[in-house]
Amino acid sequence: MLRICLMSFFIAIFSLGCSNPKDLKFTNSNKNKIVEKAVRTKKLNAEEIKCLTAGLLRGDDYLDGKTVGQIINEQKESYPFGRSDSGVYKISSGAMIPTLKIGDYIFVSPYETNKFPKRGDIVVFYYPENLRKKSIMRIIAVEGDIIESKDKVVYVNGKSVVEPYAYHSDRNIRPANSDVRDNFGRLIIPANKVFVMGDNRDQSYDSRYWGFVDLSHIIGKALYIYDSEDKKRIGMIIE
Repeated sequence: MLRICLMSFFIAIFSLGCSNPKDLKFTNSNKNKIVEKAVRTKKLNAEEIKCLTAGLLRGDDYLDGKTVGQIINEQKESYPFGRSDSGVYKISSGAMIPTLKIGDYIFVSPYETNKFPKRGDIVVFYYPENLRKKSIMRIIAVEGDIIESKDKVVYVNGKSVVEPYAYHSDRNIRPANSDVRDNFGRLIIPANKVFVMGDNRDQSYDSRYWGFVDLSHIIGKALYIYDSEDKKRIGMIIE
């Protein structure tokens, strides 16, 4: 039984796991059909999820005469944000509540060549204060953006950001001179960096405190919920 530790802030750290669906065959054709359905319907069933992830997670599986491990190694240079670490991750912290819950398993896919993380993407990355750990948060601002927060309202390039995903558990407003949680000044996002925040806005230890995430430390984008204690969440597209 997972327990939530009593602490002021949550840091979303993961344990990597993978499925082993021996009787399911992964092909590029099947993958493309499933991805198209995911985009169209925002929902996948359990068998489709297993099929989609099988070819990416099983290093000893064969595809076009090569093991998946060989294919991944060959494609590393085409996936600049950590192709080899894509796969299924388990959520072990509450920083992204309510979008992601403790115990959810999510599927993470790399960004392809010339496709860069954008505002709103939920990404897995190497945690800047300890690169041996991985974290997950939402990108709020990208290179060249100017970001600030006034009484919990986030502004990017002078415009307030509509954030239906943001959850505030504390109605109190903390002044900027005591804490950057609710108020912080105008920050310009440097080249090759992004600014991330947890959806559980009042209980997330994120870029407000420790700064920017380097693009080279981004592993990939969270796509959908692979498994969950709440079975109704399985297959949900992560947005």
